[in-house]
Amino acid sequence: MRLEDHPLYSSIMAISGDVLAAEKATDAVLGSIGQLLVTMADSRKATDTPAHLAQPAFTKISETLARFVDGREALLATHVAVGAAAARMGVDQDSYGPSWPCPSAKRDRAIARRVASPVEAG
Repeated sequence: MRLEDHPLYSSIMAISGDVLAAEKATDAVLGSIGQLLVTMADSRKATDTPAHLAQPAFTKISETLARFVDGREALLATHVAVGAAAARMGVDQDSYGPSWPCPSAKRDRAIARRVASPVEAG
């Protein structure tokens, strides 16, 4: 059966699309927070602001970054859990190959194959 013919196809595609979009958005937020940290450090240096005055803001932005990293980890665990639930219903990359909607599963398999059979050094 083609993935498109599976009775849960629309749900599979909606969930996978939203999971992937959430992962991309989380990466964008992490990048923005990181950039904010860099801008704060550059601005403190450029304005010769005393470090002790800027430290509370640096502490808060580092806490914010840590919380988003924790959130990203939880989101990735959700991704794994959704994939495991789909597999229990017989919907996985092994069954549907190239039409499987998760690009990371394809890359992970390719990496696993390379690691499993490393090229011998000459």
